[in-house]
Amino acid sequence: MQLTPFGKAGSAMKAPELDTYPRVLSIPAQHPFVDATWPRAAELIRPAELPDDGRWHPHPGLEAEWIRAYAGEFDIVHLHFGFEHRSLAQIRDFIRACADVHAALVVTVHDLANPHLRDQREHRDRLRALTAAAAAVFTLTSGAAAELATDYGVAAEVIAHPPIVPATQDAQVMTASGRRGRSAAVFLKDLRTNIVADPAFYLSLASGLDRSGAWLEVWAHLSSADHPTVTALQAASDSGAAPGLDLHLTDRLPDPVLYRVLSGCAVSVLPYAHGTHSGWLEMCRDLGLSVIAPDCGHYAGQADAPEAVRTYLTGSGASAAEAAVWAIRRGLIPRGDVAGRAAAAQQAYADAYVHAMSPMSAGAAVAAPAMFFTEDEC
Repeated sequence: MQLTPFGKAGSAMKAPELDTYPRVLSIPAQHPFVDATWPRAAELIRPAELPDDGRWHPHPGLEAEWIRAYAGEFDIVHLHFGFEHRSLAQIRDFIRACADVHAALVVTVHDLANPHLRDQREHRDRLRALTAAAAAVFTLTSGAAAELATDYGVAAEVIAHPPIVPATQDAQVMTASGRRGRSAAVFLKDLRTNIVADPAFYLSLASGLDRSGAWLEVWAHLSSADHPTVTALQAASDSGAAPGLDLHLTDRLPDPVLYRVLSGCAVSVLPYAHGTHSGWLEMCRDLGLSVIAPDCGHYAGQADAPEAVRTYLTGSGASAAEAAVWAIRRGLIPRGDVAGRAAAAQQAYADAYVHAMSPMSAGAAVAAPAMFFTEDEC
């Protein structure tokens, strides 16, 4: 097994404080957010055993033994997400290992409430340990930063979510799709844990849209065809008991196809019961859709323009329908000025990497784990 540099910086100017580019182990190694915010003045260290298929995978670097085995191959570990399968003890071992090999830890908090979990207590414990040990903490909205300050005692820097649909593709899709119709799209995909499971939510949403001359398009993966929520919606659609509901069962759509499907709709409804931020929301805004989001988490804080994100009462299909009808009638809300978001995030990360590698910061990072271990655990 061998570590390989991936996406090494080209002709960008190096930070004057360093003689070499920081070598950063990103967890995950590949994801639209990571790709969009990666600073050119840094070297991405990618484990060779991770497949290069454009999707993120569980990262071996979360294993303390792996971190120690490759000591000296990286200077910084930047953790985004993908650690919900690790216990608190394993996370503490991971933090110890980073300190032992003198690798500074940088954390971007995407999820204060993990979308894959129902019980958030262990997730919060993991976040508390990680943010206490981090040389730098980032998050995506001011609301999330305020929550981190209040509940975790952490001062997080806010970097807005960058566009993730390639500019050439969103321009082509927008031109090809023309003006949208009057449909609201809901993508259930594989119905992860934070997706509203009650079919009544979707039936109420479809009914409210239908009364206003609009309709609901629900998309789910074929692998979820036997899920109780999907079978209930299929039965309602087949029996004619759900006017205004179109159900689509498909394989995972390639990104270009997904963009075209979404761009044929007026709005996108996020059917989330809990969560914090949403890359799906950003993708929809890249494609010009208004987004109907639950009032939990900090989805509204991601809005790029006034009224671009309309909230509804979490779990209420009637409230979601009201918000969707309003957005459809309001019409297209142009994309806000987000041109500098990616560059700003890249610069913030580059600055954090330089700071984390400074002698004073490195010394603090090595000492940090003792702050949250009990006497019995040290």
